[in-house]
Amino acid sequence: MKKLLMVAGACLLIGGIAFGQNWTPQARVEVPFEFVVGATVLPAGTYVVSTPAGSTSLIMFTNTESGQASSASNIDISVKPASFNPTSNLVFVLDAQGRHVLHQFWVLGQEHGHDLMHEKGIAEPK
Repeated sequence: MKKLLMVAGACLLIGGIAFGQNWTPQARVEVPFEFVVGATVLPAGTYVVSTPAGSTSLIMFTNTESGQASSASNIDISVKPASFNPTSNLVFVLDAQGRHVLHQFWVLGQEHGHDLMHEKGIAEPK
């Protein structure tokens, strides 16, 4: 029981740190279908994509109409040196249930992309 309480406390602390940070908007995107970020299903709509100030290892997707949000850990993906993303775009892969799972996020003008962490068993983009 003590271990369970310690784990729950750690999760609350980490969650509080993540959501208590100043978030820097990176892009505004339209998603015309329901999709999955991490383990959260989000409805179709307009989203602001943000990162914590000074970090790109976490990304937050916030629905502009409902305020519903989900965050995901990610790893930066490098592109060719001195190369910049010509557009902002999202890369989805369908899972076994036919859901759109967000795998990557690319921001206009940045030199890297973001590869999101997701549940095991979900195919990687080709």
